[in-house]
Amino acid sequence: MKPEAIWYPGTASHVYLVRQLVLSAAVAQGWLECAASGPYQLYLKGQLVGRGMGATLTGRPMWERFELGQGLEPGAPPLVVLAAAGQGLGWFAAGGELSYDQGGRLELATGRPWQAARAVEWEEGPGGSERCWPAAGGERPWGDAAVVAGAPIPGQWAPWPVVAHPLWARSVAVFGEVAAGGELDFVTEPGPLRRGKCVHREGLLRPGKSWTLVQTRDPAQALFLVLDFGQQHSGFPCLRLRGGRGGLVELGFARFWGQLDSRLSYGCGQGVQEWSGLRLRTCRYLVVRLSHFEEEVEIDCLSLAGRRVEVEGRGELAATPVLEQVWETGQRTLAACRQEVYYFPGGQRYDWLRAHALALDDYYLSGDTRTMGAALAGAAPAAEDWFQQLAYVLALEAYHLQVGERDQVARWLPAALERLAACRQQAGGEGLLPGSAEWSAPALNALCAGALAAAGRLCRWQRDKAAAQRWEGEGRQLRRALRQLWDQEPPGAEDRWAHALALHFGLAAPEPQEDWMRRLATAGLLEAFYLEGGLWWQGAGARALEYLEIKWGRLAEREGVTWGEKSPGAEVLPGPEYYLGSQVLGVRPGAPGYQVLEIRPPALALGRVRGKVMTGRGAVAVEWQQSEERFWLELNLERPGDTQLWLPRLGRRFPMASLNGETLWRNEKMYPNPLVQQISAEAEHLILFFAAGGRYEVEVE
Repeated sequence: MKPEAIWYPGTASHVYLVRQLVLSAAVAQGWLECAASGPYQLYLKGQLVGRGMGATLTGRPMWERFELGQGLEPGAPPLVVLAAAGQGLGWFAAGGELSYDQGGRLELATGRPWQAARAVEWEEGPGGSERCWPAAGGERPWGDAAVVAGAPIPGQWAPWPVVAHPLWARSVAVFGEVAAGGELDFVTEPGPLRRGKCVHREGLLRPGKSWTLVQTRDPAQALFLVLDFGQQHSGFPCLRLRGGRGGLVELGFARFWGQLDSRLSYGCGQGVQEWSGLRLRTCRYLVVRLSHFEEEVEIDCLSLAGRRVEVEGRGELAATPVLEQVWETGQRTLAACRQEVYYFPGGQRYDWLRAHALALDDYYLSGDTRTMGAALAGAAPAAEDWFQQLAYVLALEAYHLQVGERDQVARWLPAALERLAACRQQAGGEGLLPGSAEWSAPALNALCAGALAAAGRLCRWQRDKAAAQRWEGEGRQLRRALRQLWDQEPPGAEDRWAHALALHFGLAAPEPQEDWMRRLATAGLLEAFYLEGGLWWQGAGARALEYLEIKWGRLAEREGVTWGEKSPGAEVLPGPEYYLGSQVLGVRPGAPGYQVLEIRPPALALGRVRGKVMTGRGAVAVEWQQSEERFWLELNLERPGDTQLWLPRLGRRFPMASLNGETLWRNEKMYPNPLVQQISAEAEHLILFFAAGGRYEVEVE
């Protein structure tokens, strides 16, 4: 049975939807896939089964799967959904089934059997704020759910599964008394507690150890706390308390000290109450205001129900202490922002240039390609946002280089090329796109030149020669026009995006050292990511490494866990870990899916560098060391496949190279070796071609 989108028949920001199940036998297993316009909670037999995100992560709804059926006996348990409409038209759709122990099944698709009622105790305010007052609920007047025509029910995606885990604050950063009225705000210096009491406030930091006892005798005054989680976390606010009828719990969520992003309030009832917010919140600081507790209330839980995607693979890097610290910060950054897709909190649009950079880092930090695969499938950029459309093409090409799955990319490429063609139709007579309030014409056209080149390569890998020639031709035309524009009217020093993208895509060469380093120093971290790449691509490896150590190395020493936290006022931002893996360690795909593996350490004296990268060909472990007199490398390949190993000639006309202790190259001649198929001699490198897996030890003198 095909699921239909349903909702309450009238206007409602929050609704309850219910299906009264009639089970004729014990259930062996069951599942339900849900999609909705906004966040929701799913309950079976009164127990929380899971939380759905709606369009929170990707900007558009996607299917989410929940497992059902364990412990279900014959009877009539209710299947209940609490859902928020989100932005625009509210709707919810679900499809699944329960399978009986003795055979047979029960379909669960939304439609006619479902009923709906308004969740009158929930109210939605501006800026993602919410208010829940359970006492306003009462008896629910259930009626048939209405079918929502034209709801954008999505296609499928395949993200990593999410693991739920509790998150508790580490310390009470602020404590005191404030006025109870007015909008909740971040107060750093409240007054002393005089008209209320708070016993065992540390109990909020130790689950199950002790209950925190609160009473506010004066209705004009409130108890105020700021709980510090130690780092930014994303999760659902959870509250468990006993008593406190008529009291008000107000929560504020702050990613940065002193800045509230959103608010949520809960009106207390009688007895033991366990409650959880609907929306995913991101915060480091939880601001708490407790008021109108004429009677004592015992608070056992004030925490976050976190969401974590567990990725098993883990890249490694051992080099200088600075580079190792940068690598570790990158791992923590990706772990913090990885939901089903890379998550940008605060209601932002999905930023594909940022997601592209984060994914490149992730390919080396963990070997994870599934997160970007889910993003490409589920978070298509808005049709009118040309900059994001262009960045989507870059992300698609980088993903294809890692996974090499032609059929999968073939499903996404036509839509991406269609949007690229629509973007190109906005170009003027010279083939240049006009600038906008957000992006200058040089920056937008530099990104477009990179996207056209990526489109050409994608079409060639898909064996569409005619399309590849079209995009490559448009790219050449745009590059010529952009260079002429740059010569006539170069962008100012304040247009850092134009300089970053022009350098990254080979449209400009690095300026003199002192001028360029001064300009690089003022770049934000996302701009710096593309500037860093441009330095490597232009052959300025020493300057790229110097910039990396200055920009990110110094930042890594600051307080904070992620790059965003270490950069005050910043958001989820990438580090340079992609360049540490691809340029410093020297591991990169030479063809999609690592059909060709390229090992190319830089010509830099860094001491001993060692690391491991998880690739489409399995684990690749590299260790190398270089001086003026000698280059040594050890390579371990988990699986066989075509490999190119680039060895420096050390500035010598007649270098000697050995493999596993046997002479391989001497006097510009190759000595036969069963492991090596071919050697190519270039001005600065010797390139070894081989196909077997296993261990290789190479030395050049």
